[in-house]
Amino acid sequence: FVKPSQQYRVWCVETSALSSVLPGHTRGLLVTTGGDVVTPRLRTFPSFLWSKAAFLTEVYDVYGSSIIATVPPSTPVRIWTAHEVLCGRMSYDEAVPMRVLNVGSSGQNSVVLLSASPLVASRARHAACFFAGPHATGVAMMGDKMTVQELAPAFAIKRLNGETTVNFYRGVQMQVVLQNAAPSPGLLHWTPSAVHASEGCAQVRRAPPDAVRVTDADTIFFRIEESAGSYEMCYLGNEADGSTVAPFNGIGPFELVDVVSQIRQDPTWPSTRSTVRLQLEVRMPGTVTCVARDSPGIVDASGIMSGAVYAGR
Repeated sequence: FVKPSQQYRVWCVETSALSSVLPGHTRGLLVTTGGDVVTPRLRTFPSFLWSKAAFLTEVYDVYGSSIIATVPPSTPVRIWTAHEVLCGRMSYDEAVPMRVLNVGSSGQNSVVLLSASPLVASRARHAACFFAGPHATGVAMMGDKMTVQELAPAFAIKRLNGETTVNFYRGVQMQVVLQNAAPSPGLLHWTPSAVHASEGCAQVRRAPPDAVRVTDADTIFFRIEESAGSYEMCYLGNEADGSTVAPFNGIGPFELVDVVSQIRQDPTWPSTRSTVRLQLEVRMPGTVTCVARDSPGIVDASGIMSGAVYAGR
């Protein structure tokens, strides 16, 4: 990018007639840029990135106050990512369009642009390439080079007793421990695997208490009450980004299963007048309480004991 109030010496040549250079002397044509020339700036959402993470970009300081008095409803500006030495070779057509997010104030440098679709982070493509329009050359935004972590975050699931488990158990207090997490407090939430396959993490909850806070790579112990099934864990590395348009990114699948997966009358040992014998299929060690009733009951934690004839373990 050119700098404000900067003097440059310029020569021009037509590529098919390289012998004809204007002006034809060593002093060139002296030009001076305007004093209100601004250098576009970049913000990424989310601010914590790793390879293959989806993110959006926000560009500001785009228009100098003397260049534009009112903001157009659309903008020709586009953004792409590349190594900084390759921005000049990138094509405007493959870059991501921007839309006007904030029109700002008339005559002031306060316009904010937002990428119309997500980009994908890469350690090899850590520079944003700025295209002012269809005929502009891509310019690397070196003042806002992106930091992209090589290793994606991963997670482990722990029970209250500290044991690591493969699955989440529905309604049981469990903890998530992250590896390769952001240094700042972040957020976790989850979405069904079928939804993630088509929409990514777009439907996750973005703020506590629905989203779970991550501090020092650990969550508190919490319960998941959704239906059993396959889910994708979604992560946002900076909690402050939860109030923005920053997309959550998936960091791995997990199964949400019921602790008691099957209950039936014991086929081998019949019940007696003093004992109801059952056969249970239980997926984790612990104590199971069974309640016998002589009428239909409410199948939830608050109503299951109402009208119980007997409870046993």
